Amino acid sequence: MVHAVRDALAKVRRVDREAMAQDMKRIYRADTLKEAREALETFERAWAQKYPKIVSRWVEKSYALLEFLDHPKAIRSYICTTNQLKRLMKEVKRRVKVVEKLL
Repeated sequence: MVHAVRDALAKVRRVDREAMAQDMKRIYRADTLKEAREALETFERAWAQKYPKIVSRWVEKSYALLEFLDHPKAIRSYICTTNQLKRLMKEVKRRVKVVEKLL
């Protein structure tokens, strides 16, 4: 999700970024899949004229982007972001360097 949002906002004019980001937040912060789909429809109506490629990509990929909503709310943040994975890999690399120096 993080990468999808960053990718989309990188292709949007600065004046529209904040408004589009708010509309995207309504999609991926929805409590249910139904609310997320309604927010996606609102997003589509609001931005399809100005940014058709971005909107079509979000609509086409919505099945994958919203998959995390099928899981319990307690673990959603672990699924839709890669920060925990990046941190884990950074820690593994750091520890491996220490072991390599000892050998």
